[in-house]
Amino acid sequence: MDTYLPISKAATITKLDKKSLQALIASGTIRAIKAENQIFVNKNDLSMIPKENRPDYENYAHLSGNGILISEASRKYGVSTQTISRWAKKGYVKVLSKSIRRTYLDEAYLANFYLKNPGRGKKTIRRL
Repeated sequence: MDTYLPISKAATITKLDKKSLQALIASGTIRAIKAENQIFVNKNDLSMIPKENRPDYENYAHLSGNGILISEASRKYGVSTQTISRWAKKGYVKVLSKSIRRTYLDEAYLANFYLKNPGRGKKTIRRL
């Protein structure tokens, strides 16, 4: 059974304003019902909102579509190549293209994920 939340609660959870949520409802991206003069949004659909529609993604929109190699990303963000590869396999970071030796990631997704998860995967320096 689906759970529905008031649009104001959904706006708080998704960090979107009510107008943005209403536009997503109108486009059919998320389901909603109207009862008692209020709009209720399907809770399960909130996770289906594309990252491009989220306000925190806008900070890195200028990086969207910019391919970055895993090795470059490792140097730039201070995260091991194995960790970044794992993020790509789990779908945390969008893969733009992949060949035998090279994987290009969407830098906007990488920057967004990295900054939302501070310290996650950071290289540590061993002290002797």
